Amino acid sequence: MTTLRGIDGVGFSRARSYAWSMKIAPVIPMKSQRQDDEDVWQADVLRLPTWVEEEGRPPLRPVIGMALSRRTGKIGSCGPDAVDLDSAARILGAVEALAADVGGWPAAVQVRSETLAPAVREKLGGHGVRVEVVPGLAALDAVAAHMAKNMGREAGVPSLLSVPNVTPGVIASFAAAAAEFFAATPWRILVAEDIIHVEAPRPDPGVRYASVMGSGGSEFGIMMLDSEDGWQAIKRLGPQAYMRDHTVWSVTAFEAVEVPFGELDLWEDLALPTVMDGKFPVAICFGPKRRMRRPTPRMLAFFEGLLRAITASTEEELAAGRWRKTVETAQGPLEFTLGLPAVLDALPEEVDPRRLPPALLQARAHRQIERLLAEREFASIEEANRFLNLRMAGFDLDAVEPATPQEQAEEMALLAAQEVGRAAIVLARKALALWPDCADAYTTLGEQSGDAEAASGFFEQAVAAGERALGAEAFTEYAGYFWGEHETRPYMRARLALARHLWDVGRKREAVSHYRELLRLNPNDNQGVRELIVPAMINLGDDDGAEEVLAAYPDDGLPSTLYNRALLVFRRHGGTAAARRLLTCALHENPYVPSYLLGEIELPDVLPEIITFGGEDEAVAYVAESKEAWQSTQGALDWLRARRFDAKKPRRKAVRTGEGSVRGGTSKKKPASCGAKPPTKRRSKS
Repeated sequence: MTTLRGIDGVGFSRARSYAWSMKIAPVIPMKSQRQDDEDVWQADVLRLPTWVEEEGRPPLRPVIGMALSRRTGKIGSCGPDAVDLDSAARILGAVEALAADVGGWPAAVQVRSETLAPAVREKLGGHGVRVEVVPGLAALDAVAAHMAKNMGREAGVPSLLSVPNVTPGVIASFAAAAAEFFAATPWRILVAEDIIHVEAPRPDPGVRYASVMGSGGSEFGIMMLDSEDGWQAIKRLGPQAYMRDHTVWSVTAFEAVEVPFGELDLWEDLALPTVMDGKFPVAICFGPKRRMRRPTPRMLAFFEGLLRAITASTEEELAAGRWRKTVETAQGPLEFTLGLPAVLDALPEEVDPRRLPPALLQARAHRQIERLLAEREFASIEEANRFLNLRMAGFDLDAVEPATPQEQAEEMALLAAQEVGRAAIVLARKALALWPDCADAYTTLGEQSGDAEAASGFFEQAVAAGERALGAEAFTEYAGYFWGEHETRPYMRARLALARHLWDVGRKREAVSHYRELLRLNPNDNQGVRELIVPAMINLGDDDGAEEVLAAYPDDGLPSTLYNRALLVFRRHGGTAAARRLLTCALHENPYVPSYLLGEIELPDVLPEIITFGGEDEAVAYVAESKEAWQSTQGALDWLRARRFDAKKPRRKAVRTGEGSVRGGTSKKKPASCGAKPPTKRRSKS
């Protein structure tokens, strides 16, 4: 089925007539015909201001050859389905079609292009027809304008060509800068949270702060707001609500169907570069009352310069937090002063105590306890505890400063883990400069890397650094309660981050091997590894391994474990009574999971950091890890769909699984089990 976009009212019938009648013109024999010495024809190739859509194919903009008799007003055309013809062939086809219609030839044919004239002249010279090059084909342009008025409707975006004094040269310079920017992929080293303060120049109040888009993998380009906290406001209010009172400038890649036809024509006429596999860079402002406006020449030169300045910025300059770049633009050289406020805030030696993360405060508490215990010997554990309770009461952990380069690096790395983007990278590298075996710093570099191969290297270095810091004896001495020793935690965080990364890049069996080792070292599973390894094993077809892991936690009543138990029993025995009871318990503990598993609600692009027991955020986290396991189990989603509304309130007694029991009752008390999580937890970044 074929449809024409952008056509309504009376224009539809004319457009349909044009589209259906413009077939390849029959090639008429080059025999002698009547000559009209008073007629001059104008001929050109026209790109129609509409889109043709065919099912299963991308939208196509029809291109035709058209010839117009200035004396009679008759038109000959060639196309638009003659996709293999070049421009000269289209013009000749249109001229021949018109000649066949009027039964003769004109005295002259005027064409716009010096390049196409020789090919047209060669074909028509035998008929005594002159071929003239005329830049302005007024009569033909009037017909084209009439067609545009009746056929087309612009994409809704104002044309850049409608802005006074915006010339093709200015647009060409901007297009070149945009092509350089998109080819450099700066979103590999700058994430959306890396807010860039444009200190100078600033031609408009709405372009004080910029963000490079693309690290999320959806929309690419730059966005500019009038305040640093505008991004948080957009997240909180939504884009539409934010733009009721604020303007948002952006340079992003548009599909051809979203771009005004005049700009498309200019891009083709000047052979300007496109970006992102044929898309077009569009600078536009969205403002209050849904107004859209395009940049003036001065603003367009500013965007050209900003794109070039960001493209030319080095990682060393980003790490400094403030830098200058002088770049060429259509309006001459511009000097940009750019800053990264988050990096500048992270650089001072004095850290605001209110910014200290819980992990850092725990490290300080552990360090202070070790110092106190080293002061004297104790006759018993009870005596040591009494001493610690007395000395630690009311103690200000903010005052426990790191005393060695290792302690300084560990604290710096924990601060880095609270940041994103360049601020995190700057702090992590500063930590490594203090102590090369800082595992948490390497882990942060891996998490912030936009390149999968580079991230793998950082995570592997993190694990190796953790092993060196602990020493070989620790893996024997602490095995079985590894997380209980505070100095092991950077290593455990690094190894979990490596395992999750390996899974994401397709090295799934290696990931499961790391998960197994983490559980062996720390069966108490403070990191929630079983939530990852069970669906991973199911996805790999290792049901026995998944059952083995679940059997180690028979009293675990977490919703993730309940859903995994139900899925595993369904895989082995189908929708039996035991499977239904397990699913009923799971649905009772978290009823939000089915909506995400069944695709009724899409998973967010960013997973929640805070997870509440039984909450919707917990459902999102579970489905993100387990969706593949459910999808790979034949009939599992249909079974879930059928059972989700039939589930009755579970009874208080435990449900037996054959390998242990799960708590599925109505009591709000969590089952006391090895590794049980608290009702609310913070999701690990790794």
